[in-house]
Amino acid sequence: MSSLKPFEREVIAKEYPKLRQNFKSLLALNPNHFGNSGKSSLVSSISIKSNTVYERLGCIGFQPELNMLKAVIYIHQTTGYGSGLCGIGSTEYVRFFLSSDDGATWQDQGLTSLQVYNVDHASRLEYAVEKAIDPAQRICRSENLLRVRAILSWEVPPPADPNWLPVWGNRSEATIQVAPKRLVKISDVVKLDANVLALLDGAQTLKLKSLDLPLEATAKAYLEAKVPVKRTLHPHLQAALANPSALTALASNPQLAAIAKIYAVDLEKISDQLLFSGDGNQEYEQLTCIGLQTGGFIDTLVGIINVKKSAGFNGGLCTKGSREYIAYYMDFGSGWQYMGTASVRVHDIASIPADGLRYTAYLPTDLRNYRKKCEQAVVVKLRAILSWETPPPVDPNWVPAWGGREDTTVLLSPLSNKEDTDKLTPFITAAGRVSTDKINPLTGLATALSPFVVNQAPFGGEVMISGYILNHPNYSSGGAKLRYKVMISSDGINFAPAIESFDISVDRWVGAVVTQFDLRQEVDSEGFYAYQMDAIGPDFTFVDENVLFRFFTASRQGAHWIRIDVEDPTTLAIIPSNSVKLMIDNTAPNLTFTMVQEPCSDIKVGQPITGTFTANDPHMGDVQISVVPFGVASKTYSLSTDTQKAGTWQVSTAALDKCGYVVQAWAVDRTIVNNTNLGNSSAVQSIGFCLR
Repeated sequence: MSSLKPFEREVIAKEYPKLRQNFKSLLALNPNHFGNSGKSSLVSSISIKSNTVYERLGCIGFQPELNMLKAVIYIHQTTGYGSGLCGIGSTEYVRFFLSSDDGATWQDQGLTSLQVYNVDHASRLEYAVEKAIDPAQRICRSENLLRVRAILSWEVPPPADPNWLPVWGNRSEATIQVAPKRLVKISDVVKLDANVLALLDGAQTLKLKSLDLPLEATAKAYLEAKVPVKRTLHPHLQAALANPSALTALASNPQLAAIAKIYAVDLEKISDQLLFSGDGNQEYEQLTCIGLQTGGFIDTLVGIINVKKSAGFNGGLCTKGSREYIAYYMDFGSGWQYMGTASVRVHDIASIPADGLRYTAYLPTDLRNYRKKCEQAVVVKLRAILSWETPPPVDPNWVPAWGGREDTTVLLSPLSNKEDTDKLTPFITAAGRVSTDKINPLTGLATALSPFVVNQAPFGGEVMISGYILNHPNYSSGGAKLRYKVMISSDGINFAPAIESFDISVDRWVGAVVTQFDLRQEVDSEGFYAYQMDAIGPDFTFVDENVLFRFFTASRQGAHWIRIDVEDPTTLAIIPSNSVKLMIDNTAPNLTFTMVQEPCSDIKVGQPITGTFTANDPHMGDVQISVVPFGVASKTYSLSTDTQKAGTWQVSTAALDKCGYVVQAWAVDRTIVNNTNLGNSSAVQSIGFCLR
């Protein structure tokens, strides 16, 4: 039933190991050494583009209920990845792009990454990465499909160019379906006079319910679409199988009788056509790839589904649709263990493309008890069973009626020293989306290639503080939530508790269904926040990006230290986390911008326009100069340091039409602002001129 073909490792060309070993050095000498730099004037020494002998981007999927993209990456070889588990390994980067016009234009969605290592394994290893997105939603009567492109690149972050080709890695595309709006403005669906809207006293939104379409109408539509009767009746027949009294009453059910009449089936003579054993039918949905997303304390089991047909999913976007379930099983050496089930909601989509729609149903899980220190690689078998509308049982050999099975192997991330504990232990793992191991503890500056390409960067605006509290109580069984304080210092010695309120996004898993909602975190009367994560089953609660605090720094400047103090609920003792130093910079660079010709001068076509610039900042980035409405300004640096940029600029007017123009300049520092943007920018300075 598995669609995974037997793994055959591709033979490595004899020159590849040396090229991988010296990859960065070769690029430093010639950025176009491998011939993948497009229009570069540098001559390539060898042509290697989109080579997938070592790694390949397999599948892309989307969870529309959580706005989360996932991608599965195949690791084919046992060597060629930098080092073993006890070393730093190497980095696989993935950049995502979205298109709402079928690939005519693309919008960059940002970068993510994972570490890979030299590890012996008989089959390929399958990893997963994720990227949260925020696509525009529409009312359910309008299908909203987007094209996704992802670029996988080993050791070199893909630029924000959707057409870029990596040396090692590849591009892949898929179509996804965006969830419809459930909360809409009244004016979006009903035309009302402005005076009538004013009478609504602010209540100008509607919460849309999902429709329940009559089974008879659905059956007629599905018969016309050639959806087989066993598909149409599957959810109702499965309920009947679980209830013998309902099974005997099938023929007397007026709705089912009407469906049977439409399909010309005799319900009084139930046959294998309707009540049948599972046969793993994959005509409507198929499990295309599975993998493990390693994430420190919490890992995630990921499955990607290809929905192939436009009908047969219990209704369109304005209905409840149906669910695709994926049950996960892992074999740690003593047989299959059931890990849990996840699901994703799907619908009939009339505009489905020829290559289908890609979804993901993923399951966060705590694998810390199975992980070992880096000296011992833990390679584990992973199995996933996809089933439409019927959650798979604990049985790893169960065959669904609609769906299929995939098997693969995954590598558990090594257990770090800080995780090798059974005591209550808090950790700060990231600040501003940068891992704490990429933040210099002496300077508080970040050096990272993912999710940003930054070098010695400070932080500004809102700085998201992420982390975990290991060995928390089981909230699902009634345990009280842990309490923690956020401690902030401007000298590294004297700390004071934060009291600001902030918002987090929470994913709550009850059974196989996940719901997402926002939660306001506020301190209690003693200055503590409640720890919301519950990684112990049967029900789970996860905080998106593991947010412990949002550090609003607009009024701050210079070095600051931050830590988390957790209260032990038994002894009431305070347990501190690691302390993280952050350099805060909320001040834009100072810029001086001049033009040799007088402002508003009349310039003859062909006459060059020149000027100077000087920009200063403790964390200087770059000076950007442009010509409006169109044109190019070039600049030359006479001085370029970490704190100052100075030089000259020039505009060639030979190709410009006679018109009025403005040269604009602004300076940008290296600050990571609001966890997403790069650089505080100076105010734009403009100088106008006229071409005669």
